[in-house]
Amino acid sequence: MIKIENLNFSYKKNVPVLKNINLNINAGESVAIVGKSGSGKTTLLSIMAILLDDYEGNYSFHDESINQLSNKERVKFRGENIGIVFQGFYLLPHLTVLQNVMLPLDGLQYSKEEKINLAQESLSAVGMGEFVESYPDEVSGGQAQRVAIARALVRRPSIIMGDEPTGNLDESNSDMIIKLLKKNTNKDGTLIVITHDMSVAEQFDRVIRLNKGEISS
Repeated sequence: MIKIENLNFSYKKNVPVLKNINLNINAGESVAIVGKSGSGKTTLLSIMAILLDDYEGNYSFHDESINQLSNKERVKFRGENIGIVFQGFYLLPHLTVLQNVMLPLDGLQYSKEEKINLAQESLSAVGMGEFVESYPDEVSGGQAQRVAIARALVRRPSIIMGDEPTGNLDESNSDMIIKLLKKNTNKDGTLIVITHDMSVAEQFDRVIRLNKGEISS
């Protein structure tokens, strides 16, 4: 599904962040990316999530070269194929839980009723179906992260990516979030998560270690 060849990335063109990354991630695989702060984890995930494009090397997704896509095509491709969960939740405080989950559906050819139904289904999948009318400041941290997962799932992407999605949570909520992510990733879909917590990483099929911008194991 994901193939990265000879990937290099430098900050402001002169500070190396990623060096000669070669990586294959298969459909249906769950992968944890670990490494010390500054090792390049978030940069690598941002490139895979098509949020960064100023890199050297080749990145293919579903046998399609991302390098060859225009900016407009990249945005469309990301929206159709990738759901992203961040450590900070990034829920809009003035919108209800339901409205936050509906956001990725804006601009798509769905009726308002269809969008509501899709968002409700996604919230029910993560156990937040009864909180549709609540606001982000009315739910706990663990519940807010569930809402963020529901938002990432609402377009039924083939790949879910998480940047420290359990970083703000206690151990019990962390375990719950990882179980939800694994449960709700499509059967042939892929789950990629950055974490600093080895107890979280050990729950994945494969662990990729980064050290000073290079894959060490």
